[in-house]
Amino acid sequence: MEIKEAINFMKGSVMYGQVVLKNPDAFFDPPNVEKGIDHTKQNLEAYNMAISALLAQEELEKNTPLTLEELKSMDGQPVWVTPGGFWALVISRPGERVQLICNDGGIVWADKEIELVGSVYRHPPKKGETK
Repeated sequence: MEIKEAINFMKGSVMYGQVVLKNPDAFFDPPNVEKGIDHTKQNLEAYNMAISALLAQEELEKNTPLTLEELKSMDGQPVWVTPGGFWALVISRPGERVQLICNDGGIVWADKEIELVGSVYRHPPKKGETK
């Protein structure tokens, strides 16, 4: 199952749970209504947490080229530089241009690297994914 399919399935379960909570007497025997409501609320909370986690994972897997704004918030994190295909560490200090420490020890300005050499990613892109 793909992430999108899992998210859609869980969203359907959330909608069903909301219907149950609107009319619990139709779904639970009289002595079990309160227990059923509590259980349904816990299911909804768990589904919503899972949906949030899957959406976050999906966002991480997109691996679109990083912008300078994104790089500013990534101080000390590794990035993949194309087209040469090498790792670099981000150096970002408030009020200063973002720099990259390349795997050969060289330090370059991120804006010039992107402009002259190529895009920077969170991880190596799959074939056909680079811009």
